Amino acid sequence: HEPLRVLAPAFLDEVGGTSGPLFGLLFQELEAAARADGPRLTTHALAVGTGRGLAAIRRVGGAAPGDKTLLDALHPAVLALAACPAPTPPVRALDRASVTAWDGVRRTAGRSARRGRASYLGERAAGVPDPGAVGVALFLTTAVRPVTVLAPFLKAAGAPVSGRP
Repeated sequence: HEPLRVLAPAFLDEVGGTSGPLFGLLFQELEAAARADGPRLTTHALAVGTGRGLAAIRRVGGAAPGDKTLLDALHPAVLALAACPAPTPPVRALDRASVTAWDGVRRTAGRSARRGRASYLGERAAGVPDPGAVGVALFLTTAVRPVTVLAPFLKAAGAPVSGRP
């Protein structure tokens, strides 16, 4: 639980922009759920914490899934975690959540932003995945495996790809 206990205030207090405090809320809720569930991280705590984090972010930010925000990755991840049976190992649950989060990221590229920073960019954000959604998917992915899923997006942007962004 210690990494989450440290991440929450760091993101809430030190990371600027809009995403920092929103991620801080997610980490805060994850840490509280993990602490309440016992000494070992469980799939139940992950499901409860991400669900509460989603609710807190929606309450503070006023966005909804489909608005081309980080919620487009977090919402399907919450559903995936909630659908995991209780005995599912947390690593397997996080893997499922990260796969669904990346599906949400891919969908944001085809949407017009209705909320968040991308909404200020208008057509300039067309075809580009939402950065907050990418952040959610990265967080979930790095908990279970090396990050290689960004390669198609990085190639599309003309950036070099090393296999591990």
